[in-house]
Amino acid sequence: MTFLELNKNIKEKYSNKAVNSAIIFYLSSKVKNGKDMLIHLKEEIDFNFSDFNKLLDEYYLDHKPLGQIIHQANFLGNEFIVDPMVHVPRNDTEYWVENLHAFLLLEFNYHELLDLCAGSGNIGISIKKNFPYLNLTSLDIDISAVNNIKKNLKKFHLDANVIHDDLFNWIKTNQKKFDVIVMNPPYVPINELDEELIKYENKISFNNSNDPLAFYKLVVENLKKITNEHFVFACEFGYNQKNELKKIIDHYGYGDYTKFFKDLSNQDRYFIIKK
Repeated sequence: MTFLELNKNIKEKYSNKAVNSAIIFYLSSKVKNGKDMLIHLKEEIDFNFSDFNKLLDEYYLDHKPLGQIIHQANFLGNEFIVDPMVHVPRNDTEYWVENLHAFLLLEFNYHELLDLCAGSGNIGISIKKNFPYLNLTSLDIDISAVNNIKKNLKKFHLDANVIHDDLFNWIKTNQKKFDVIVMNPPYVPINELDEELIKYENKISFNNSNDPLAFYKLVVENLKKITNEHFVFACEFGYNQKNELKKIIDHYGYGDYTKFFKDLSNQDRYFIIKK
């Protein structure tokens, strides 16, 4: 079977061309992008067709995240390694991290960057790549995520302090001050999530309390403890959580320093506290 025949074969059954191509690029040793596909279109595929079908079924039938099928995800133009059971970077997150770059371009006195609930490390590493003078600290409760972060740091030839700890425990004992903090916490309680959505990620990484705002309360309450006098704190949240978050932020005296932003779908999605 040629690559041309393969594409015709799957087109009728599976309509998402981007997903189909990504799996081909993952399995093939010679076709790694669209240009390669055009060059080798009439050549025989260099992988097992049954393996290809199996991965298609995992995505379309089992709803497994693409990033965990091909063990990588693109985030702001960089291909990040994504290990099994580690949270896959999302497009919505790309949007606010890119916008945060605009804030950081105006500041030259920041030195310490903290990435909380870091997952694969995509947020902190993306910022570090663009602002190499920042010293990166990444924290996650999941040892799988911690190991994944280390792999991505090695891939991009970057250094960072990677911490394996529970955020609630770490914040009690931490003595270091930071200038830039980013966080994409589990903002939907695990008991409200469809089991189909969480079976491919480590449950330790989800919000196991019944309070969807627990992570936000903890960090905002302790900002004075973990930040220098002037800082930026950027954070993603659920589309329906803005009003409650605003109350928390106002309660701790950061209301005048906070801006809320929408995502590309016009949903409230992230805030930035800049003091």
